[in-house]
Amino acid sequence: MKKILLSVILACVSIFANAQLEANFSYSMAIPVKEMGHNINLTHSGVADVRYHFKKAADKLWVGAQFGLGVYAITNQDQTYQFANGSTTQTNVNFTSDVFNSHAIAGIDLVSGKPVTPYITAKGGFSKFYTRIYIADPNDQDGCKPLESKSVYKDCTWSAGAGAGLKISGSAIVKKGCSNNWWIDFSANYLTGGTLNYLNVAHLTEHNDNTTPTTDSKGYNVTFVNVTTNEIHEHQVAELLTSRINQIDLKLGVLFRL
Repeated sequence: MKKILLSVILACVSIFANAQLEANFSYSMAIPVKEMGHNINLTHSGVADVRYHFKKAADKLWVGAQFGLGVYAITNQDQTYQFANGSTTQTNVNFTSDVFNSHAIAGIDLVSGKPVTPYITAKGGFSKFYTRIYIADPNDQDGCKPLESKSVYKDCTWSAGAGAGLKISGSAIVKKGCSNNWWIDFSANYLTGGTLNYLNVAHLTEHNDNTTPTTDSKGYNVTFVNVTTNEIHEHQVAELLTSRINQIDLKLGVLFRL
């Protein structure tokens, strides 16, 4: 067993010793489709890749890791909450919904040594959706106040994708005094994954105790206390939806050879 493990380690060291380290920094726009397309907005992200581009016989192959952090909603809204006795309180609610992606990636250049290089790529890992909610203290002295002004909802699931891209060498763009150590990199990928829950802040409406969630969602509630009677109750502040990850991801960035 030790000999097998040592052989694997030596093989990995040999492979990566003959690889060129590259880094990619990109802007990503993920377009939600299918059921997810009805629930959330575009996701705008910053994405960073670290890649090992093999040399010699495998000079068209590269592998690495990709990390992205983006936002699909920033919303600030006044909401009115109604008590059982008919009185109401109005407060301001701030929503920020983010996405974190972490994937192992692999790609194959369809040509090598050319100023314009098409490639195909695949990735797999996980995606985490989370929403931060901040509820301001109401101005109504006789109304109700949230027991916690800050709340976070999050869920995570597996995700995987595949696509194609195009790398354009810097020397093909800037003719004079430019090295071949950087490229403009554009790619389009389809990302799918498991089922997760996330908050809908794309089409928020004012909620009160009598609000009935839509058939494909359920209410996300926050606990309040009536400052006059000390009665503890809940108000719906958003809708919680469930669907699979389905997005078309367009990326534009710069690839550097380190």
